[in-house]
Parts: sequence; C-alpha cells; structure tokens
Amino acid sequence: MDRRFLKTEKAIREAYFSLLLSGETKISVAEIARKADIDRKTFYLHYQSADDIVVAYARETLNELLNMLKKRGFYSEPYDLAVLFECLNEMMMKDVDLYRRLSRDHNYDFFWETIRAIVNESVSDLYLRNLDRRNSKEIQTYIDFYTSGILAVYRRWLETGDGMSLDELGKYLSRISVTAIQIAMDKK
Repeated sequence: MDRRFLKTEKAIREAYFSLLLSGETKISVAEIARKADIDRKTFYLHYQSADDIVVAYARETLNELLNMLKKRGFYSEPYDLAVLFECLNEMMMKDVDLYRRLSRDHNYDFFWETIRAIVNESVSDLYLRNLDRRNSKEIQTYIDFYTSGILAVYRRWLETGDGMSLDELGKYLSRISVTAIQIAMDKK
C-alpha cells in the first residue's frame, strides 16, 4: 500500500483519538479533517464515517491480541487462560486511557460489540473444533455468556477502577474461567 495513503490514515486516526481523549463527545468529520490537516474528501477516501475509525481500531487491536496469543502458545493449550488474561491486560495497558474513554461513553457501545463479536467467533472456532458438535448450540451459549461476561467485567473495571490492579482482575477472571470450563467439560 502507498506510504502516503498509510501516513494520511494514521494522521486521521491520531486526530480522531486526540479529539476523543480531549473530552469531545460528538466528533465530526470536519473536526477530524481540520486536526489531521486534510480535506474532508480525503477523509472519505479512507473511512465512510468517524465510527469506522473506531471499528478499524477494534479489528486491528484484536488481530494484534490474536497474534500475541499465537506467539505465547495459547492455541496449542487453549485451557491455559492465564495466558489469555495476561495478553488482554497487556493490550489494555497500551491504551488504557482510550479504553476508559470508550467504556464510559455509551456512544461507543458499538466498539465493545465489535470486540465481543470477534472474540466470540475466535473462541467458538477454537473450542468447537475440539468438542462434540452435537452439543454445539449449548457450547455456543456458554461461549456467548462467557465472552459477554468477561467484556462486562473489563468495562466495569475501566469505568470504575474497581480498587484492584489489572493483574489482580486477570487472575480472578482466569480462576473463574477455569472453573467454568471444568464444569462445562465435566457435564460432557
């Protein structure tokens, strides 16, 4: 891809997230273009709307997370959930202020739904391939419940700080997750 195109796209993202972190609630394409020092028409060569920037960020962040998990061997031993939460926490700490902002403003619920859907799909692919397909609807219900719950707990932590460190949160969630998986597997 053309370096100028990538440079402009990066400038658009930086402008958007700078405005978001400064407390702006409704960010217009005109504001983004002004801050990125581009024309509005140039913006539309990269994104259809300001929300598309956030969706693209969610997809890139999750791809980075999936690559981290792969490098740390999570897919060869998918029940070692400590690795999952260590990687999640590491990703979160890179942009914790941004995640806090996205968590506190319900205009960005679509960001969290995008993340939930991608994580749900990845977890489904990982676990359903290793389990009895006859129970796939039941297992998918467990996965939906699990991914939604984990995301809700992280969002609450981001919104409130919850009086615990992110490492503590990851350890609690890992223990809870292992217990839930053991119960589900024993049932099978």
